[in-house]
Formats: sequence, structure tokens, C-alpha cells
Amino acid sequence: MIESFLDILASRKRSENDLSDITWALCLSSHSFQTLFLNFFFPDSEFLNITRFEREKSEGDSRPDFLIENDGIIYLIECKIYDTNHHFEQYTSTFNIPNERLGYITNYKMTQNGFIVKTWEDLYDYVTNNLPESENEKALWTGYLKYLKSVCGIIKITKKMDLKGMYSLYSFTELLKKLVNRAETEFELRYYSNKNIQGGNGISGCYFEIKYSKDLINTTWAWIGIYYERENPLICLGFEDKQGWGKPVYELLDSRLDKIERDEFCTKPYREDGAIWFELTDEKHKEFDKISLEEQIQLIKEFMDRVIMKPLIMRINE
Repeated sequence: MIESFLDILASRKRSENDLSDITWALCLSSHSFQTLFLNFFFPDSEFLNITRFEREKSEGDSRPDFLIENDGIIYLIECKIYDTNHHFEQYTSTFNIPNERLGYITNYKMTQNGFIVKTWEDLYDYVTNNLPESENEKALWTGYLKYLKSVCGIIKITKKMDLKGMYSLYSFTELLKKLVNRAETEFELRYYSNKNIQGGNGISGCYFEIKYSKDLINTTWAWIGIYYERENPLICLGFEDKQGWGKPVYELLDSRLDKIERDEFCTKPYREDGAIWFELTDEKHKEFDKISLEEQIQLIKEFMDRVIMKPLIMRINE
């Protein structure tokens, strides 16, 4: 249950602050994890008398993610995911500490003269190799590892690759182009671009234009695609909060988001990274692998149509 909770949480709480908050909470909840976490950054220090373990301690123009005081000695830890705005010398100067007492962690490889920079994948491996014997704590740590793996895009490739399977990805993206070029009674769709939303790796999809009947909603552009940077790929459709793109539908959905329920094909929508997202349900994802090509096409079409119709139904019912 703990693993599932944190795995689900990772779909919404993905920012640097979210990651730092959850890591900090785990450190305060599990003394053994706190010890492991601090030893990861400061292997030559013993933390036997911690009097402060603070989150975002501000001093002057500096605000490191963690401040730890042990036997009157200050240690800092700064957490980064994709942010490249660094504060090495600023933090050591502000808090008057030597370089070795500043722990630094990112999800990309980098070097800085005089400092040791760790990666979140390093921490993932370190925790994985030091799991506790207690089943309760082990479940908590394992859940955190799932959260960390998702938020930081940690990919552990352990299975042999099947190059033949790549044709399915090609087929899927070509199928989407056809499904976003059609006219229905309530709306008309037109393919726009195969640019990936957020410009991320492990994503394949396309932007498309939506013209609703009777101009009940201004022309909107949405994105549909698949996230395949995970063992269980995710099919989703999103409307970005951007003028000239998904804003007309985004604003309509945003005002009523809590009232939109999941259905057979669509999950309950949620906000993330400046967009409102609908996902194909787990049940339909599992069904997709077992049905014929014609049924797969109909399944994706039904998912799209249900999502596209939700804002139109809202507007009609106003």
C-alpha cells in the first residue's frame, strides 16, 4: 500500500520542491533512512547529536534545501532536478562552511571544482543496496525508490531489447496522425505537428487542432501521445495553458476540474506542468495488448472522443 501510494503521488508531485519535501519527511520519519541519507553525502562524518534538520533555511540571499546541525556543526544539502542555477560558493560563503560540508545532488552528471556532486541515481542505487530488514521500513523505503525513479526519470535497463517491437511505436504514431484528421458531428480535427510536448525523451505523439461545432468553444490545439520511457507505457491527452494553444479548453476544464469523474476510458483529469491531462485507464491499457488492430484503433478513437467532448458538454450545460 505504501509503495502504491508513493508511486501514485509521483504522478502529481514532481517538482524539485516536492522531491525535497518528501525526502525531508522520510528523513524525519525514519531515523535509519536519515542516517543513510546523511552518510551518502558525508561519509566521513558521524551524526550522533542532530539538533536541527531544517527544510529551506533562509539566511541572507541563500536558501538551501536542507540544513543539518550536528554537535554545533552546520551541514547543507542542495537538491536539483533539471534546474541549472547553482549556488556552490554562495552557500559556503553565506553559512561560513567548508566545501566538504555542502552536499549537492542533481539528476544529471556535472562537476564543480572543489565540490562533490552526487546524482539522484547514485542515491537510488545506494538506498537499493542498503534496504533495512524491518518489513515496515523496507516498504517505506521501496515506495520512496519508486517515487524517486519516476520523478527523476531514472531508467534501469535490465531487459534485453527487442528491435522488432519498435515498429509498433511507429505504427502507433502513424495511427494517431489519422485519428487527428477527421470530422465528426460535434467537432473537426486536423493534424498539426509531431513535436513532442515538453520536448522530453521517451515521448511520442502529435499536436492537433480542434474546431468545435457552432463555435461553442474557440479553436484549440491539444496533444495526444504515449510516454514509453517506462515499462508500462502511458497513453494520454493534454490541453496546455497557453494562449493560442490549449487555453480555451484548459480554462473551461480548470474551473470545474474537481467535478469531472473518471469513466470507462478516461482517468479523472489533473493539472501537471502547465497542462490538464487525461490518461487512458489502466483497464483499457491492459485491454489494448489483447485486442485486434481494428479494436485498438477504435479504443484510441473512443478515448479521444470522450476527452474532446467533455468541455463541449460543459459549455452546452452552462
